[in-house]
Amino acid sequence: MTVAMQEGIFNMESAVSFALVQEQHLDLLSTIAHKNIGAFPTPAPAAQEKVAIGITSYNRPELLLKTVHTIIKQTYPRELMHLIVADDASTNPLMNSTLAEIRQLLDDSGISYDIQVPPAHTYVAATRNRILNLAQQRNADFVCFMDDDDLAEEFMVSVYMRVAMATGADIVTDFSDNYDVTDDGRVRFSHRSVAVGNAFAHNFFLNNYGKANFCVRPGKALAIGGHHSGAQSNSPYVDWGFLTRASLHNLKIELVPMALYKYTKNSQGSIWSGRTSPRDRYDGHGKMLRDMEKFVPYKFWDVLRYCRYQLAMPKVAGDGLV
Repeated sequence: MTVAMQEGIFNMESAVSFALVQEQHLDLLSTIAHKNIGAFPTPAPAAQEKVAIGITSYNRPELLLKTVHTIIKQTYPRELMHLIVADDASTNPLMNSTLAEIRQLLDDSGISYDIQVPPAHTYVAATRNRILNLAQQRNADFVCFMDDDDLAEEFMVSVYMRVAMATGADIVTDFSDNYDVTDDGRVRFSHRSVAVGNAFAHNFFLNNYGKANFCVRPGKALAIGGHHSGAQSNSPYVDWGFLTRASLHNLKIELVPMALYKYTKNSQGSIWSGRTSPRDRYDGHGKMLRDMEKFVPYKFWDVLRYCRYQLAMPKVAGDGLV
């Protein structure tokens, strides 16, 4: 090990060129992404699960209201859905009236719900953990996470549950259609964001497990510690960290090769608009490394950390500084 650290490790020559592997991989993802999913059948599954949809929000009442409307329009049976709206102690004065409007909408819809407002702002990882605990108390079979800048396709929950029941998955995730907001406030399609699923060797370097929207069995999620908590829980890569933890603990992750929701990129107030410093990225990678180190002998920790900080994307210096 000492020699390897001092002199380096020679690369082995691959039997297939990297350029060919990259070309074929991108062709596969492009083919999946461009399939016409408009007529995708979503018949009601024979055995149906109780689903809690957890929406996290902070200081964005208008976006939150739009997201809730997309849940009310779901094709999944309303009696099997429970909506948890988690406002992370917003300071926007319009949030109280928006939450009141949401209560009225949900009362009229017949969908059961909880609205959570903690006494202090705690960031999305802690908010999602509170959602997990509440969903388990409500006897939900799955929790489907969304943020307030996501708009669900009307078949989102139906497809998630159809795949979960067909595969026995612990986690189901998907693709997303991503949108930009122009300087004059218009929303414009950007691209379809695809993924590769539970491929740990790939996802070590670049997060392609799936998207931040995913459904998970709450008991399984809590058994592995939920989302990262503690001093660095407010760092980015919340979904990457959780899905890495799930993969390390052998939870069954299924990827739906469909865009089940629309995501507004870099919307004001999102984690990508505020948690972008080198220190934030360093902490985001670090919380995942601490999980990985539990499965790796101590003598390999330096190599593990070098590979993650120097080769993973987005790249940061090993000390978190530039």
